[in-house]
Amino acid sequence: MAALNELFARVVPLIDRHGGHVDKFIGDGILAVFGAPEGYRDHADRAVAAALAIAAEAGGPTGGLEMRCGINSGRVIAGSIGGAGRLNFSVIGDVVNVAARVEAATRETGDAVLITTATRAAMVRPIELTGRGSISLKGKTEPAELFAPQAAIASAAMPSSSALPS
Repeated sequence: MAALNELFARVVPLIDRHGGHVDKFIGDGILAVFGAPEGYRDHADRAVAAALAIAAEAGGPTGGLEMRCGINSGRVIAGSIGGAGRLNFSVIGDVVNVAARVEAATRETGDAVLITTATRAAMVRPIELTGRGSISLKGKTEPAELFAPQAAIASAAMPSSSALPS
């Protein structure tokens, strides 16, 4: 638990720095959201840059933990969810489920970060991507075409956190 909390303490500020926020901690994972409730036009670029920063951070002493990121983009249901006096802002929907499946696909491809065609299409700044082909995702009838972003180019393309709000 100490190693996981130490890693989260390093990762959460990276998400914040790129304009995202942590929706929730899910066991040893994090669900981060970019573009809701803040409406950034470059939400996909921010998510990719944050994921690459997280992957670079995980290269340090992490207590043997690996950080892998799956990114998907699209329309979600976003808002306060809960009951009995406890509400949290969250996102739900198939887009969220696919992102989790893409993260799981990183184990198959060996990449630290994978993105979907929807994320690639949502990006406003071009970056170099390496295609990983069509990969079957659990619970989906059609395979998804996935891409691994190249860190050096994506880092150079990331604007300051105040740029490009929609």
